Amino acid sequence: EDCEQAFWQLKVTLATPPVLSKLDPTKKLIVYLLVLVEAISTVLVQEEGSEQRLIYFVSWVLQVQEMRCQVMEKLALTLVNAAHHLR
Repeated sequence: EDCEQAFWQLKVTLATPPVLSKLDPTKKLIVYLLVLVEAISTVLVQEEGSEQRLIYFVSWVLQVQEMRCQVMEKLALTLVNAAHHLR
């Protein structure tokens, strides 16, 4: 029964796409950076009580030359691209 309930919760979560929320300038932003071999992503969220509201999301597929970079260089690229898109 616990497995069935967990599976049902997972189905509901996957079937409900996140909706972007309006930025509240009075609250702090939380930045999540993801670096993979072939892609980089940035997510900005704000906490609303015990939940995190999605403010911004962007993902890039890396070019062959960029895939050869070190993880720290990719992380810097992720942050620079996010800052560029948020101007």
